[in-house]
Amino acid sequence: MSGANGAVAVVTLDNPPANTLTRDLMCRFLDHVDKWRDDENIVVVVLTSAVPGIFTAGGDVGELLASAGSADAVAAHTELTDMLFGALDTLPQPVVAAVDGVAAGGGLELLLCCDLVVASDRSRFGTPEVTLGLIPGAGGTQRLPRRVGPGPALDMLLTGRLVPADHALTIGLVNEVTAPQHVKDRALSLAGRLAGLPRTAVRAAKAAGRAAADPSLSDGLAFERKLFTDLLLGDEARNRLAAFSRASASDTPAFPEAEGVEVLPQSSAASVGI
Repeated sequence: MSGANGAVAVVTLDNPPANTLTRDLMCRFLDHVDKWRDDENIVVVVLTSAVPGIFTAGGDVGELLASAGSADAVAAHTELTDMLFGALDTLPQPVVAAVDGVAAGGGLELLLCCDLVVASDRSRFGTPEVTLGLIPGAGGTQRLPRRVGPGPALDMLLTGRLVPADHALTIGLVNEVTAPQHVKDRALSLAGRLAGLPRTAVRAAKAAGRAAADPSLSDGLAFERKLFTDLLLGDEARNRLAAFSRASASDTPAFPEAEGVEVLPQSSAASVGI
């Protein structure tokens, strides 16, 4: 897709059934992000999913379970997530996410690295890591409060509940809510509009806005990484990850229905922003 001042790069997550962020997927994604950073022809990035009803259910529980208890394995995991999420978060180009379905755990953390979010009215968002004896380990405890404020962020972080799209719109987690069949087109339309604006001004606006929101983000991420590592090295997280892995069976993403995770009711009235 091309805009007046350059191209719009569209990346589609395609790792059914739950679009889990496996190590292999994250490595390939990181390669693309690194290429976009230095590509002057790419002016906007759109992130979407090929899996119906799922943006991404987050990290691969099997891989997390395999790393639990090993300091070296946990360090390797956090190093990769730091690299990918940090690279996406600091892209000079605006990133627009098209979400139709569940964005949970690492999926929500991925979303928080995007600048604008168009979501379907059936989408749900959450950080259910606490129900597994963990906390978000890829920036969620730091970027979520910066996006929605400490009150709504702590509600999600402490309870592990999934919130519907209309609530996500109200707290500023997403920018627009529309019908599922219109999500990708709306995201591409928004990206095309950005691509038609002066490139240097758009990049400057993003850089200035981000600088105002996260003056001490690096310190907060380091603190989160330490807490996440300590938890993943402990028995509680290992036991809960093992139980979760046994219960999830692979055909359906387990995060949205994880034991102890409350799903807030969707309002009957669709809310549309922008």
